[in-house]
Amino acid sequence: MPPTDAPGSAPPASPPPRTLRVTIAFDGDDLRIQSVEPVAMIAPPAVGAPPREGQSGYWLEVQGEDGRVLFHRPLHNPMGGDVESFADDGQSITRHAMARPHGTFEVLVPDLGDARTLRIMGADAATRAIGPKAAPARSRPLVSATFDELRDAPAPTRPEAR
Repeated sequence: MPPTDAPGSAPPASPPPRTLRVTIAFDGDDLRIQSVEPVAMIAPPAVGAPPREGQSGYWLEVQGEDGRVLFHRPLHNPMGGDVESFADDGQSITRHAMARPHGTFEVLVPDLGDARTLRIMGADAATRAIGPKAAPARSRPLVSATFDELRDAPAPTRPEAR
């Protein structure tokens, strides 16, 4: 076998980038990491400036050991809070507030070597219920986990193929 630095030889293959697909379950303001699946892909890039202290909105952030934000990505409100229904005419749509929103959502997070903590930031249910004319409330951590916890978390369960 020729040495790897021989003319015409391909450079050694580097491992593909690793991303974590994190599934988060929520029931009202109770959020928990349900499963984590490592995937060989590049995570969607950060968009815009990093979040600032006191900012409102929803985003995920990956922090390093010193608490510095290494990666961030804005999120639409992942917990919704209302559902849509069609009227009898099949055309008109009405929104109905959910008494206690529940469900799951997924985020794609780059598995950076110096990453220590994942945080999902946003507003709690009491703040969301204030209404659209109120001043936006400061976001707070809704769920947080270390990357050691994420890497050791259970993989998603898949239905058996028949």
